[in-house]
Amino acid sequence: IIDKPSNPPCHSTVDNHLENVLHQFESLTKKPALLGGRLDHDTSGLCVLSLGINFLRYYNMLLRTKTSKILDGESFTPIRKGREAGPR
Repeated sequence: IIDKPSNPPCHSTVDNHLENVLHQFESLTKKPALLGGRLDHDTSGLCVLSLGINFLRYYNMLLRTKTSKILDGESFTPIRKGREAGPR
């Protein structure tokens, strides 16, 4: 998770192949990365990056599940590794 400032874009476009969050993250980690979502160029906020597709699939499932539960008016209980998360 990266706290993106309002200037750089999250991903590359034709004219900013190097000046973007994804490229800078890959330069630091020396590994290919994937964006979990993106923010507009002028928007600041948290940006999720992943080194693997499995995490992104899980992350997106959590976002979809929580959103659908909220829209349906149900209470939401996060899922952790196939079971409901509760107090420990």
